[in-house]
Amino acid sequence: MIDADFTPFVSEGSVSLSEKDTNLVRIKILRDTGAKQSFIRAGVLPFFDNTYCGSDVLVWGIKMSVLRVPLHLDQLFSPFMSSSVRVGVRSRLPVPGVDFILGNDMAGGTVFRHQR
Repeated sequence: MIDADFTPFVSEGSVSLSEKDTNLVRIKILRDTGAKQSFIRAGVLPFFDNTYCGSDVLVWGIKMSVLRVPLHLDQLFSPFMSSSVRVGVRSRLPVPGVDFILGNDMAGGTVFRHQR
């Protein structure tokens, strides 16, 4: 269950390993305007060596320490955007129930999802 303080910033979407992949996985997406980088929880998709972009991103967190996070390619379908994305993969995310943190690298200045 996602903490009620986060629910205004949570939307549903889906991800897959490629645009041609028909096995879409439903996810909960947290739009985080304080995050420069976007992240996905490692267990959501079966990431392999061939999804690794060949680069990592250095992330400076609240503990004031630097983490090296591998970047992987996946396909994101969300109310904010739908495209192939490079996303940091972490074993866990800081908000229970959230599968994807949508940072400013992808969402830019958009804070809320588009209303339908």
